[in-house]
Amino acid sequence: MRGLQKNDSGGGPEILKTETPGRHNIHRFLPVSLVHLWLGIDLIICAFRANMSLPKGKTKKTEEAHMKNIYRLRNEFSLKNYNTEITRADFEAHFTKTKGRIDFTFNGWDGKSYDGESRRAHVYRTDIPGYEDARFIKVGKGLHYIDEESSVLEKATGAFHKEAEWLVDVGRA
Repeated sequence: MRGLQKNDSGGGPEILKTETPGRHNIHRFLPVSLVHLWLGIDLIICAFRANMSLPKGKTKKTEEAHMKNIYRLRNEFSLKNYNTEITRADFEAHFTKTKGRIDFTFNGWDGKSYDGESRRAHVYRTDIPGYEDARFIKVGKGLHYIDEESSVLEKATGAFHKEAEWLVDVGRA
């Protein structure tokens, strides 16, 4: 008998079987059965992804163990203007401009550097305990810290640059 009939074998997805010998029918599976297969495959992939992201064996302690959380630095100052601004006096008292310069990117947060375009600025250091190793830059009124663990590719040159993250604004004198 030619034609299609349902598979009444019990469990599993419904499969329509054809009785035409030697003929491959690509439309044998109902769409519902494909959804079941995709969900099963997705669960397997997600399980492996989660497993790959876990550290294996002993992990090295990074520099963050020595340096405090960078956002806690904000608590060292009396913040103004909705807790986003420090005074110019605080900035000049605790931050020192160095001779060093750094190429960095805002990675699109400035509305310009979506492809990793870089800028160059002087490096500032602080004397606050726990943050001596951190590098800061001042662009306009914003004080930014350099994320040492993040390198962004500049598409035009192929060079990698550190990403700058906003920390606080500096008020006028």
